[in-house]
Formats: sequence, C-alpha cells, structure tokens
Amino acid sequence: MSTGDEGAYIFVEPSGEPGDETPPPPADAAAEVPKRLVLESVDLTVAQRQTIEAGFNAVAANGSIDPEDVEGLASQLLGSTLTDAILDVVIDMTDHLDAVDVDTFVSTMAAILARTTDWGILKTQASGPVGIGSLVAHEGRRLLKRGFSFNLMVVGESGLGKTTLVNTLFRSPIARTPPGEPRPATKTTEIHTVTHVIEEKGVRLKLTVTDTPGFGDQVDNTGSVAPILAHINAQHAAYLQKELAIARPPVIVDTRVHALLYFIAPTGHGLKPLDVAVMRELHTSVNIIPVIAKADGLTLAERKQFKLRLREDLARHQIRVFPWPLSEDDAEDEAAKADVQDRLPFAVVGATDEATVNGQYVRGRQTPWGFVDVDDPEHCELPLLRDALIRVYLADLKQTTAQVHYELYREQHLANTDPA
Repeated sequence: MSTGDEGAYIFVEPSGEPGDETPPPPADAAAEVPKRLVLESVDLTVAQRQTIEAGFNAVAANGSIDPEDVEGLASQLLGSTLTDAILDVVIDMTDHLDAVDVDTFVSTMAAILARTTDWGILKTQASGPVGIGSLVAHEGRRLLKRGFSFNLMVVGESGLGKTTLVNTLFRSPIARTPPGEPRPATKTTEIHTVTHVIEEKGVRLKLTVTDTPGFGDQVDNTGSVAPILAHINAQHAAYLQKELAIARPPVIVDTRVHALLYFIAPTGHGLKPLDVAVMRELHTSVNIIPVIAKADGLTLAERKQFKLRLREDLARHQIRVFPWPLSEDDAEDEAAKADVQDRLPFAVVGATDEATVNGQYVRGRQTPWGFVDVDDPEHCELPLLRDALIRVYLADLKQTTAQVHYELYREQHLANTDPA
C-alpha cells in the first residue's frame, strides 16, 4: 500500500473493508484495539517471491510458522543479523498474530527489503561490469573535496587540564587560551567557541571546540548547567530554522554539538553531586563522553576501582553516555560499542611536551615515578578516546546527534509550537 512519500508511516484504524455497512464499534471499544502501522514495501519480482515462499515452506508446519520464528527465517534469507530498525518492522507486522502464514511472511519480507540493501540470496548479481564498484571511490573524492566537520564541547571544573587535553588530542594549539595561562574569574559559566581547519594527508577537518570557563567554580553551582544546555539547544534551533525555511540552503551548516567531553576530577570517590546533576540534565541533548582528568595521579589499581565506581554511579543515576545504539547496528557494532562502554570513563592525561625515551621522541609528562607516555595505552587511555572521537565513531557521534538528540528536540519543539 502506497502512502505517497518514500518511507512514510501512516496510521489506520482497524475497521471493515470499503463498502462494509456494519456500523463502527463504540469509541471505547475501538480504543482497545491497537493502531497498526502500514509500512512501505518493495514490489517483489516473481523469482524473489518464489525464493521467499520456498524458504518459508521449508520450515513451516501446517502452512504457518510461529511469529517468534520470523526473525530467524528473515535473517537466514538476508544472510545477516537483523538490525533494530528491521526488527521493529517484524514486530509490527507479526507480533499481534498467533501464527504467520506465507502471505504475511512475504509482505513482511517486502517491508524489510525496503529498509536495507543487504538482500542476501534475494539480491541480483550483475553478469558484467556496470560501474557500481566505482561509487565508493567517487563518494570518497566528493567527501575529500567537501571536507569533514566536527563540533566538540568540553565541560569540567577549572584546573582539570581541558585546554591541554584538547591540544594533545588534535596535536595542534586548538584551545582558545594557551595551557597554564590564568583566566579571569567569572560569576557564571561562559561559552567560548573557536574553529580551526586541521589537515592531515590531504583530509581536512573543520573542528569547532566550545569551552565552558567558570563551570563549577562558584560556591553555588546550581546554575552552572543552564548556559551549556542553552547553547546546545540554540544549535538545534538554528538547524531546525534552516531546515524549515521555505528557501533552504543547499547545504545546511551543522553547528550542533556532536560530542561533549565531561571531565571528572580524579578523586577516587565516585561522581560528585554536581557531576550527577549536570550529566542528568544534558544526556538526552548531547553525546556525553566522560573522562577522568589527570589520571596519572592514580595508581593502576586505584584507576581500575575508580572507573568501576563511576560506571556504577552512571548506571544508578540512569545517565546515558556514548556510544548510543543506532537502529542499523548489527551484532558486530553492538559488541564493539559494548566494549567501549566497559572501558568508560577514559582515564586520560594531557601533555604536549616531547622527550627522548629509549631513543624515540614521545609526548608525555615526567613524574617522580617515571615518564607518562600519553600515546601509550598502557600509560594513558588517550588513544582510546581519540579512537572514540575521530578514528572509529566520528560518524556515529554525528549520526546520533542527528537521529536521537536533534530529533528529540525537533519533536518537542514542533509539538509545543502553536499552529496559529
């Protein structure tokens, strides 16, 4: 059934067929019947339908299968684990049934195929060169010409090394204020933003870093988070305004905050009340990545115990931190993200000075008990943080910002907007 828009969802009331003269049920009775989604689906070829029916008949007993078996059979036909988005389709199409017949399963598969290009045995193999194989290289060239962008916010009390860590992460003098330079006292949290273009091997990254001087430095810090949340929402609002404009720009400049590094003091005692209050206020609006600042002040045993205590605090206070699951994540993605979750918060040390250790130049800090190499995962988890921000999850951070945090803001904003 077509809805007119690609991928659109429409609600239909469960009622009789057109022309049915039976009067509708009372309003209270109709309310008890759940509304179902009518999903867009692909038009199957005869060969595709026969393949799906053959797979169904191979496992069906008395012409039907249990709804719980649909996921496994669909996975077998597609040759891959179903993502959460596809599982939602399966649930909507079959969860209300006691048994699934062949026509329902075919319809379910048609709806699934509309949401993925991983068609398994249902795909069509080209018999000769078509040119599809060059699409990746072509898209890569377009991305290189356009460059990449990333918007990072850093939040934490003064003295935790935020400036030094940012400069260490990107191997450049990124921060607005040089490390160690005293800042004037402020009566509230301020928002300072700087933008740089960093180039490495011909790849350009437009990096915007937003600092929050004054955060947590007052006797009464109850208002510390308000300017931070206001800035994050202001970027969502600016993007929404451009998106809803009658004459939209061909490319909307994305100033939305993609990641927030939250700096935790290395006390060894767990989250402070301010940490809890701030992260609870922000976690539905931005991707929070908690880090233990100046972690070289902890022994390895203390660091391990502190991280465990922090994870327990985050779970107890129901604070969600990155990485968030995405609808298209497969089993491999989920396992990788679970591994990252088990390593949080990252215990980091910032240092831009170089020294010669065993004949090699390394970045780090000299301490009374030895040299801390910030690029050695055995000494410091800065490489893990860099992987999470840039090498592995930059696209996920931006996608979560767009699909989760921005969509939540957009939904709430439009719902509260007076049509008049």
